Amino acid sequence: MNPLNIRPGYIKHEILQLLAKNEYVSIPGILKAFKVKLKGQTTKSVEEGHMTEMELVGHVFRRKDGTWSITVDGMALSKELDKQLEVLRAAATLPKVPGNLVSKVSGLYNGAELRRTCLRPGAYDAFDKPSLMGDKLVPRSGSYAGVVELGDVMRDLSDVE
Repeated sequence: MNPLNIRPGYIKHEILQLLAKNEYVSIPGILKAFKVKLKGQTTKSVEEGHMTEMELVGHVFRRKDGTWSITVDGMALSKELDKQLEVLRAAATLPKVPGNLVSKVSGLYNGAELRRTCLRPGAYDAFDKPSLMGDKLVPRSGSYAGVVELGDVMRDLSDVE
């Protein structure tokens, strides 16, 4: 039973784990064990914010010397949360396939939409011209046999004037 809705891996779960491993723990011991997570919290805030809440639902109890111990219910909850945490960690290590990489295409792809489908005259005239790659004009065929240096073209144009 988890009336406080303690989540696996969160501080209250970790406090229960600490108490499950040790017969008793003081509040300064809890602060020392979780100094990063409880940074800036005082003994009073940990006692009131975490320990008293868990004591009210029967997960922990305060001993006569002021230290804290875990109850049978608290031990059972700690073990249950440990199992949930294992499942969460195992799920986090599974490779995830992004939705945009999932293929929903079945059959063969022929690329019909990539063909020349425009009926307007002159729509594909640019494909008959060479591409400019660096300072070279390369024909669309991809062969470099007809490669022309751009400087040669400019020189030829200057002769026309």
